[in-house]
Amino acid sequence: MKRIFSLTIYIVICYSTWGIASTSIDEARKFMNEFLEAEFIGNQSFRVDNVMNSPERNKLIKEMYSPMIGEIFIWESEKLCVVDHYEITNIRIIDSKAEVDVTFQEFACTGKKGYGDSLLIKTNKRSLVKYILEYKKDRWWVYDPPIPRVSRKALIDYNNNIIRRMKEFVIEKGTEVQKKYYYNLIYANNMLEEKEENIEGSGRNMRQDGERQGGGRSVEAAKD
Repeated sequence: MKRIFSLTIYIVICYSTWGIASTSIDEARKFMNEFLEAEFIGNQSFRVDNVMNSPERNKLIKEMYSPMIGEIFIWESEKLCVVDHYEITNIRIIDSKAEVDVTFQEFACTGKKGYGDSLLIKTNKRSLVKYILEYKKDRWWVYDPPIPRVSRKALIDYNNNIIRRMKEFVIEKGTEVQKKYYYNLIYANNMLEEKEENIEGSGRNMRQDGERQGGGRSVEAAKD
């Protein structure tokens, strides 16, 4: 009987320890890095399985994306920013929630519409973005995430696939709307493929910090 009682206590202690470990800053950082990495490399659907949305956000998603199961991004039609580097700069755990500050080396952003409808706007600046995590069902989720931050390489590759498919048809038979869309994608890629000397100085310190902490990606890593 004493052995069974001792085993029960041992199991309870281990279960409690696992629970504490799951909500630690390290686990929150690991999950946040996975989320940022997925968006950085252009994974359009990763957030569908890794976010929790407010009722207001769910209503908006249903109106915009129904009958799809979630917020699956079509890059050229969405609001987004193009970034060359990101770094998690601070994490605060508050009960079952976490606030995560991420600093991005931002290259360009869309306006009110996606870059298929209106031209990308070059920004070349650092931007600080706050993400809210929530711990439920034994895992972390991103709550009402901000707009995606995508690498230049991911967007260039994505656009090139569309440009190749559209080229022959658009030039010969395309409508004015289709031609505008087609040439906006070409313009976006021309901007994204510009020489990167102008961002090297401003991004160098962030890249070095990210490499030391293992918590960030740079434009060099995106090229691999």
